[in-house]
Amino acid sequence: MKFLYLFFALLLFPCAAIGATATVIPATRLIKPPVIDGNIDPAEWAGATRGGPLIEPLTGKPAEDQTETWIAYTDQAIYVAFYAHDSKPTEIVGREITHGADFNGEDVVSFKVNPFGTRRDNGTSEFMVNCLNTQVEHIAGGRTSKREWRGLWDSAVKRVADGWTIEMRIPWAMLNYQGGKSVPMDILFERYQARTHVHSQFPNLTLNEKWEYTAIWDGVQPPTNSAKPKVEFLAYTAPEYNDRQFTLRSGLDARYAFTKDLTGLVSLNPDFKNIESEIAGIEFTRTERRLGEARPFFNEGGDFFHLTGGFGYGQMFYSRRIESFDYGAKAFGHLDRQTSIAALTTVNTGKEEAGVVRIFREESPYLSYSAFGTFLNRKGDVSDQAFGFDMGANRGVWSAGASASGDKGFSRRLETAGTSSISYSVPHFFATIRGEWIEPDFNPPLAYISWTNRKGAYLYSEHFEEYKTGFMRKFDANIYATNFNQYDGSLQQRGLDTNLNWTTRHDMRIGVSQSQTRYADGLDSVFGVGLNFNVSNRYRQLGFYSESGKRSGKGTRYTSINGNVRTFKKLDLGLEYAILRSDGTDTRLVGTMGYEISPTQSISARYAALSSLTNLYVAYRNAGSTGTELFVIVGDPNADGRRGSLHVQNRVSVKLAWVF
Repeated sequence: MKFLYLFFALLLFPCAAIGATATVIPATRLIKPPVIDGNIDPAEWAGATRGGPLIEPLTGKPAEDQTETWIAYTDQAIYVAFYAHDSKPTEIVGREITHGADFNGEDVVSFKVNPFGTRRDNGTSEFMVNCLNTQVEHIAGGRTSKREWRGLWDSAVKRVADGWTIEMRIPWAMLNYQGGKSVPMDILFERYQARTHVHSQFPNLTLNEKWEYTAIWDGVQPPTNSAKPKVEFLAYTAPEYNDRQFTLRSGLDARYAFTKDLTGLVSLNPDFKNIESEIAGIEFTRTERRLGEARPFFNEGGDFFHLTGGFGYGQMFYSRRIESFDYGAKAFGHLDRQTSIAALTTVNTGKEEAGVVRIFREESPYLSYSAFGTFLNRKGDVSDQAFGFDMGANRGVWSAGASASGDKGFSRRLETAGTSSISYSVPHFFATIRGEWIEPDFNPPLAYISWTNRKGAYLYSEHFEEYKTGFMRKFDANIYATNFNQYDGSLQQRGLDTNLNWTTRHDMRIGVSQSQTRYADGLDSVFGVGLNFNVSNRYRQLGFYSESGKRSGKGTRYTSINGNVRTFKKLDLGLEYAILRSDGTDTRLVGTMGYEISPTQSISARYAALSSLTNLYVAYRNAGSTGTELFVIVGDPNADGRRGSLHVQNRVSVKLAWVF
């Protein structure tokens, strides 16, 4: 019956498309492509289509330092150019030189394209370049492996008297698309100017990031993929010395493109030992900590495996539940313009078998839905199957969502969980009300379910302002009000969290928070304050946070300090320290070092101490480009912070990886 309520809630929600006026950019095919050298030669770009002025979403007006754009294509590639005018060109900021780095507080341009033209961010690939010509690409579906698998694209940057110019060449082979068909594609041009902190874009998606406002690149006819699909291999071998023993581990990944937009991947004996895992924090929490995923097998095509959103009853596939496997396989991609699929299975021989499947349908820019299932068979311990659906709809400033899941374990009794929400969003303001239920024994072993035995609702609202002049540059505030009971009617969680944050013109962020929430075991009353300097420059940051009060009626205090600094031009040093006093004392110390020898070579180290347990490793890396990659690792980068089993290990490993 609960499932029916959710279905009717969405069916009654007005989901018809509204008449958002879309900008149309006619596609032009070039006979002779431009030379990618950063010099925007008018003769070379004469046949390209020009984009409109870049708009500041904050003001809805053209940016003061304007950016000119061009786009065209050939049978081999898409060609894009930017002319980023700057009234103070000596203050253009560039820091990162390593491919794939996170740009933070730098001058950057970005081109986004969705070849399926669904008017949604799903299926959108992004190509970014900073003023040092450092490239970052995010390929739709989450392609994460070596450069040969992600694909190679060209860019060039040139400093000019009034700014900088950028040219890009993006091969069709990098993108998923419907070959040989004339499909209107979605495109977006963006720029971030570090000196003024101005983000501008064409077209203007507004502060609400309405993806249905992206430009329509009309009339483009991508090439038919005439090449026969082939299997690509990624192999590794890793000789290792550990506790006076020598071992040799090797593994192989195989990738096969069934079509231009449907990919298969097989992994045999993957290397998880040499992947740096996240070390969990020690701040107080009443639920399990959710950690990030760094393993390439799970991140490859990872976008297709997001079964449920992150704000409901849980994440129905949490890949860290699969700690290891001997072999695994997955397939992901689009069956057509509106339908995508994802399937995954892993086998740990004689111990565990796991699987995930999902089918997703984008009926329009305003309505989408999916169905999914998971299973886990663990020898002598677990036999579980879970299934569910997820739906979302929007119209103008309103949106709604619903999701529900069922789970059957050894008991064969069906346990359920579900959520439904309605949200309101306008520039500078967002609010959502979400109801949910989670039955007492609902806890699929492949899922992350933070709470069980729960029914009720919460309200979340946030307000945001950004100022063009004055001491303050940004202000944001949010409130989170909860009201949940257990199934026997007793209180589980009821209270209010409030957060206020200010960012100054001098790049300093000040935050205060207050939590007043009652749980079954007592009242939590906590006040916190934070202060961060140089928030947009990771090479010179310092942050402090402290909170104190009572949890379950007992005194508690948590304090943390962190900092990052770049010195000697290429040496990065970082330090994080935290202490929690609550029924005892816990401490966490993480120190990092990184030295960039070149864009592809670096030396890094990490020291971690969790109370009395410690871990240290040092690594040399020659990777990030094409050809053979080399890693030399002393120590253990895979310290398992989830169990607190940090330790120093007498270990040396050399790893080689190559594509063929």
